[in-house]
Amino acid sequence: MRWLSLRDPFCIPTLLLLCITIACTSNSENTSGSLNKSKQDHEFVIIGRANLTVEVAIQKNENWSINLQIESDSTRKRWMSIKTPTLDSGITVLLNTLYDVPFEHPQSANYAYKKNEFELVEAIEGAQLDTATTRKLLKKAFFKKKMQVNLTEAQAYVQPKYLNDCEEIKAGKKALDKCLKSEVTISGEGEEFKLDHKVFGPWLRLNKTMQVSIDTVAFLAYILPKMSDIEKPLPDLSLIDVQRDSTTISESGFLPRINVMKEFTAISQLIFTGKKSNRAVESTNINLLEGIKLGHTDFVEISIDEQKLWLFKHNILVLETAIVTGDLKRGRDTPKGSYAIKYKARNVVLRGRDYEAFVSYWMPFYGGYGLHDANWRRSFGGAIYTRSGSHGCVNMPSKIAPIVFNTIKVGTPVIVR
Repeated sequence: MRWLSLRDPFCIPTLLLLCITIACTSNSENTSGSLNKSKQDHEFVIIGRANLTVEVAIQKNENWSINLQIESDSTRKRWMSIKTPTLDSGITVLLNTLYDVPFEHPQSANYAYKKNEFELVEAIEGAQLDTATTRKLLKKAFFKKKMQVNLTEAQAYVQPKYLNDCEEIKAGKKALDKCLKSEVTISGEGEEFKLDHKVFGPWLRLNKTMQVSIDTVAFLAYILPKMSDIEKPLPDLSLIDVQRDSTTISESGFLPRINVMKEFTAISQLIFTGKKSNRAVESTNINLLEGIKLGHTDFVEISIDEQKLWLFKHNILVLETAIVTGDLKRGRDTPKGSYAIKYKARNVVLRGRDYEAFVSYWMPFYGGYGLHDANWRRSFGGAIYTRSGSHGCVNMPSKIAPIVFNTIKVGTPVIVR
């Protein structure tokens, strides 16, 4: 299912500039919606995948009128009347209408781990229109007075990038099979466990460029309980002097913790080698976070000064990442304080007085402020927030947002300082 956003090729703000009036109803039994055939310049039918059928009637008087009746597997029959000053603008609206019909995106071939080996998952053609090709077909149908436009026969759909027998998918299969030979022994603090293909096989897939990738969420679900056996317990700061207890806290006041996402990167590289290997878990020193001082075991902490976010789960540091917070220059500060995740949502359009942005992962914690991905940013951290910050939300890298989204729960404390 797709989401219409400002990045679609025929977005609504563009259409408004065309001064187009559209009358629409979805009542398939409304007899007043029957096409007026008395003064039509041309009539034709569009057919396509998923039983798409569109009856089109184009009429030219003072302006252009395009009447259409549309239905598909995902849309019940409805009719529309489009009035526009030019034929091109009318076809633009017609294309936008077709593109707005829910469709399945094309998917490249891939592999799935089953019964100790990788089986081919065949490519899916889907029903996403190639709008440039479709525009040419519609104009040709009008000027050549064609009676039917068959979108499938005319190859007017976006094709999967990698098909079942292409060289890239074959090379990807070899890389996946190589991983199956790997065995990684992970150790730390007297504990030890092994990862072999029976464990990590289901985590492996080919990414959009046909390179082997590992499902981060599946990795974390398996590894976090294991890391809890290796990681030292968090100190009870109410019972010790954090400046003097050298058994749990370094003399500089830092706390050594395992960074699970750093371990993920290191372990992934070992899995890709196709060999037996060992990994001794490493700890890094982090600041004494407010969440630790407050005794939280699960929390998100954000430092505006450092432009960093930390995520803890079951006393384990899942990740530390650079972020971008509110734009200080424009007075859009991210509010400091202690909050909690209110809810989680996927594929949301965030709107304000002077902006509209589509995000894939949305986690509000206070009013309209929240954590979310920001795929429009190329860099994070540093002093970006002082000159080109957010509208107040916490912007995260696109690769980090799904990890945070799938790790935290509603009610997880969020500390902004």
